[in-house]
Amino acid sequence: YGLATLPMNMPERAIREVKRIVQQKGIVGFCIATCIERRDLSNPVFLDVFAAIEACDLPLFLHPVSVIGSKRLTAHYLTNLLGNPLETGIAAAHLIFGGVLDRFPRLRVVLPHAGGVFPWLLGRMCRGFEKRPELRTMQLPPNQYVRRFWFDTIGYSHEVIDYMVAVVGADRLLMGSDYCYPMAEESPQKGIDTHPRLSDADKLLVLEENAKKLFNL
Repeated sequence: YGLATLPMNMPERAIREVKRIVQQKGIVGFCIATCIERRDLSNPVFLDVFAAIEACDLPLFLHPVSVIGSKRLTAHYLTNLLGNPLETGIAAAHLIFGGVLDRFPRLRVVLPHAGGVFPWLLGRMCRGFEKRPELRTMQLPPNQYVRRFWFDTIGYSHEVIDYMVAVVGADRLLMGSDYCYPMAEESPQKGIDTHPRLSDADKLLVLEENAKKLFNL
């Protein structure tokens, strides 16, 4: 099975591609960048594309192509260590604060990097929503949208998985590998199987059942 990329810089063509892909066997979702030619995902130009994705009932996987502050992150592999998790969190915030998730209540979004900074900054986002009137651009506080997302397990530690289970639930986690990149997990299944605090039922969810449900397998 695979995910199809979309030409988001040309929204009309992206919509046509969504409709074409629905007819293809083996394609179970879509993959787009977290930012499209300096336009964030809350930009109104993408609304019709999201409508088409929601209508076909396939999930949307986000992944950075370029990262914010790339010049400062060139050294020490920080484009990956910090840049990718930052980009993932920024994209999630735009979907929430930009009203995209309100507008498309059946849109299913998958975040890599265990959600990046997004799950860890939920409290800060909620505080901003509470104290800053200009941030009340959506129907609910930010933490009420967390289960509109699915998250991979690429956090490289059992403690990250513990936090994700506590915040988003084991039924929103998908085993990730980061294949074929330098930081890829050599044995991603082993990382879940050997987790000392996950129940057997939760391990089955993460390794198999959640993906089956999300991708309609």
